[in-house]
Formats: sequence, C-alpha cells, structure tokens
Amino acid sequence: MHKEIGRNRIKGVRILAPLVMVLLVAQLMVPGVTVAQVETVEHRITFVLGTDENLASLVNASVNATVNISIYNETEAKSVNFSNESVVFLASLDNETVASINQTINRSAYVVAYNLSSSISIGNVDDVNITKYWVWGGDENIMNLITYMDNRFYGNSTAVDPPEPPEDRTKVAFVVSEKSSYAVWLEKALDDLYITRNLNVSLCTYTHDNPESYKNLNLSDQDAIFLWMIGYPVQDAIHDTVLEAKDKGAGVITIGFTDLYNLSSVNLSSPEYADIATYWANGGTENMIGLLIFIGVKLCDIP
Repeated sequence: MHKEIGRNRIKGVRILAPLVMVLLVAQLMVPGVTVAQVETVEHRITFVLGTDENLASLVNASVNATVNISIYNETEAKSVNFSNESVVFLASLDNETVASINQTINRSAYVVAYNLSSSISIGNVDDVNITKYWVWGGDENIMNLITYMDNRFYGNSTAVDPPEPPEDRTKVAFVVSEKSSYAVWLEKALDDLYITRNLNVSLCTYTHDNPESYKNLNLSDQDAIFLWMIGYPVQDAIHDTVLEAKDKGAGVITIGFTDLYNLSSVNLSSPEYADIATYWANGGTENMIGLLIFIGVKLCDIP
C-alpha cells in the first residue's frame, strides 16, 4: 500500500482581486514563506520495493525523517507518474516494473538502483554508503540512509552515523600466514556486503618467527574456524582455544598440516564438504567469497 508520510499537500485556490489586496497587506505584517522553505516542504525520497526487505524499518524511519518519504510496491508503481520525483530508490524490481517506471522517470532525477533484474540501465547513483545502509539494514541503518540521502541530494547537513553491519552475526575465524596470498584474497572478499551482512569474519594472520602474533589468540567464541598450514608452535599455542570452540559446537576446518590435537570437526573427504577444499585450492577473491558463503550456509545455517 502506498504510504506518503508527513507531506504537506498544497491545493490551488482561486483568489479574487479583493483577497489579493488583503494578502498583500498581511504579507507586510507577518514573515513570508521563502522559496527555500517551500522547496524544503516538497523535498521527498521515493522508494519502490519489489520485496519486503527493509520495508518495516523504512516505514518506522519515515515517521521522524528529515525529508518526506513515499513508498510503493511493484503493482502500485506501474500506475504512478514519476516525472515530478527528484530522488528515487529502486530495489529488487523485475524488468516489467523498471520499464514502466522508465517511461515517466524524470531524466534529471537521482536514481539509486539496487538488485534490479532488468536490462534497462536506469540507475545513475553509485554510492557505496547507500548500498551498505540498505544491504546491512535494520532500523538504525535505514534511518541514517534517509538522512544521508537527504544530505547528499538536497544539500542538508543533518548529523548522520556511518553504516554498521548487523550485530550478533555468525562468527568465522581464519588463521593463516600473513605472508600468503590467501590473506590478501580473504581481505578483499570482505568487501562483499552479503558476506559482511551475515558473517563477522576475523582474519587472524601470524608469522612463525613472531610468537606474539599467535600465542594470545582467543577463538573460543567462534562459530566456525578455518586453520591452514599451521606448524607445531602455532598448534601448541592455539589448540586449547580451538578445542574450547569445538566443544561448544564450532565447525573446525583444517587444511595443509598434520592435526596433532584432533582439532578438525569437518570431514573434507565427505562429498558434503568437499567444495571447501576445492574453493581453497583454486584460490582468488571470488573463490574466497564462495568459500565464505559455503561455510556460512553449511556450517552456520545462514540464509
């Protein structure tokens, strides 16, 4: 259902000549409404959503927003004229809906496009902060999204917090040598917002000749732990904390070393988990993204 929160609707009124004189006199006696004030009243961000993602947070945030908010679903959007809209946010829409919007969209409007299954190029805003606010979601992020967009597109300067990933995400730790390419690939994989929305990934890098880099690692609260090529000194230093996590139900993956303390709890020889070794062996950022998603889904039950 279309919701337009807090917008003042100004209706045209026929004014007779005598009334004009009265209004002119009155204007001398009271402060007038400036053009800037009228524009502020008309400032609006229009959202068109193909799913319920962030809908509840968006409705909640619109109540106290610094700008007027309109929300349409796909069905409603097909009967709307967007020619007067200045800022439009399109999310998770099919090609038919995008084509319909494209027929009336104001060509000078700012259009944010997220997850559109369409061949039509309609978005013209590339802003990673907007994407983070939306993908990470939640009431705080969506409230800050509205304020951020109001500041950027309408020139306001309201204080706004940066986007924050959700709390209570599944915790996954990788223990790898800092001198390896894997550390670089994993770091780059964390730019994927789907990963950071669902997983709190800790990259624990170490060097064998620096015991301070590994002897105080605390992995006891992790939901999944990935260990690669850790020699005896490292195993000796971290086995207690890894076993504590394992006893609590954490999935422990070991690759490329002799497991002296029976740390592993994931059988990579099983067809169910064989893809873990394949992703790792093939390397590269894309395979690390695939590995993280696989671990999250298979070991941690993320959606």
